[in-house]
Formats: sequence, C-alpha cells, structure tokens
Amino acid sequence: MKTVTPFSNNLRRLREERGLTQGRVGDIVGVNWVTVSRWERSETEPSFAMLEKLAQLLGVTVADLFATNGGS
Repeated sequence: MKTVTPFSNNLRRLREERGLTQGRVGDIVGVNWVTVSRWERSETEPSFAMLEKLAQLLGVTVADLFATNGGS
C-alpha cells in the first residue's frame, strides 16, 4: 500500500472544497477521472505541466499543492 502524500491529500481536499468531482477535474485538465483518482491515492503523479493546470483550476500555487500544512 502506498503512503498518501501531502500532494494527494491536498488535491482531494481542494477538489472537494470547490465542489468538483474527479470526473469534472479530469474533464477540465484533459485526463480521465481514473487518473485523478490515482493521483489522490498516490498511485501516480502528474507532470509539471499538469500540476500547473491543477493549481490554476483550484486557485492555488503548485507549492500549495505540496504543502504539508494543507496549503491554501
């Protein structure tokens, strides 16, 4: 079992706070909902270009996505 990372925790929290489903996030950034699910379970990691898209969508910085204190 993979250890859940600050990134995966923050991604899920920020997505849920904004009322977005994994499918909606995937549609907006151009991936399948399964990919978003794998990011949230720390099974895979997005590219830097994708991190920038996610940060923009969620209204945070890329650094916030990795913050151990939960980011914005």
